[in-house]
Amino acid sequence: MTPFGGRRKGSGRIAVPAPPDPSYYSSMPRSAGRVPLLAALLLALAAALAVALVPAGLALDRRIDEVLRNTAVEDLGRAPMILEDRNAARAEALSMHAVSVAAAEGLREALNEGRTADAVARAVETAAMYGEDAILIVPDGTQVAGPPVPPEALDAVRDGETPVRFVYDDGMPRSVALAPIAPGEGWSGAAGTSSPMDEAMATTLAALARADVTLLGADGALVASTLDPAAAADLAERLTTATTRPASEKVDELGAEDSASALWVAVAPVADAGTVVFSRSVAEELAVLPGVRRSALLAGALTLVLALAVGGLVAIALVRPVSGLAAAAGRVAEGDFAAPVPSSPIEELDSLAIAFRSMRERLQDRLAELATAN
Repeated sequence: MTPFGGRRKGSGRIAVPAPPDPSYYSSMPRSAGRVPLLAALLLALAAALAVALVPAGLALDRRIDEVLRNTAVEDLGRAPMILEDRNAARAEALSMHAVSVAAAEGLREALNEGRTADAVARAVETAAMYGEDAILIVPDGTQVAGPPVPPEALDAVRDGETPVRFVYDDGMPRSVALAPIAPGEGWSGAAGTSSPMDEAMATTLAALARADVTLLGADGALVASTLDPAAAADLAERLTTATTRPASEKVDELGAEDSASALWVAVAPVADAGTVVFSRSVAEELAVLPGVRRSALLAGALTLVLALAVGGLVAIALVRPVSGLAAAAGRVAEGDFAAPVPSSPIEELDSLAIAFRSMRERLQDRLAELATAN
């Protein structure tokens, strides 16, 4: 007899199908490596999130790295313009100071009377009011105070101008400004002021450019720097020996054997007097990146956990009616037609439950008809 019974040979009666033995179903072969529906849904959700989040995270990481680099490089590229603007403003101030020194009381009289020491003292006293060094040139063109003045600057003064120039004197770049003494009344010499490009200037430029500043002389010697002495000396040496590669049109990346020591540098010459080097550490500029990565990983992990929690609730809502249908089918197979068939808010599953109830009712009616016929 088959599991559902059948007609006996030689009999005129119709046999009522007998409920199969539950062991019949338990003995049926099943596929190996079965995965519960709930686990399958959660695994599918986790895989989908991983496929979506990992590429997005990598793309975001590259984008943040690119933005940080470009922002730092572009900002550093503007540093030479800051130097130009400062030098222009400083030149105007120096010109006014030079005119003030040239007009110092008693200066012209002292020069005309040959009292050179007295004239130097008056020029020094006036220049000191501005925190600068005095420059004095006597009527015969001899310079008696201050750093050497370029000949072309002296020619400009003879023409009535107040030139500002940069010179390199005694291991120090300097800005010098000259003005004629008693202009319009014949040549009586020239006077002016000189301001060194020293540690104070490096500190001021560093604050304006938000970068470290290193001043080098015309011969490449280190003059001043906002870096510590060892780092400044290393930078000065690497500028002449290390290989650079363009980071932008105005900025180079100065490599090193130790990648943590790589620098972005913008070099701005100051006439023939020296060079101003603006620098930023690549590692320091990108130091925020690991923190951003950790935050992104944490956010991704929290997103995954939250998505799995919500997905778990949805999966349970899907699995519960399916499990109910499977349990009802098993009880029907054992002959129990009263097993409850759960409804579902999901349209397709609810349609399946309705179809199952209808099938069960027809099967039950059919069995009743067969029983009556027997």
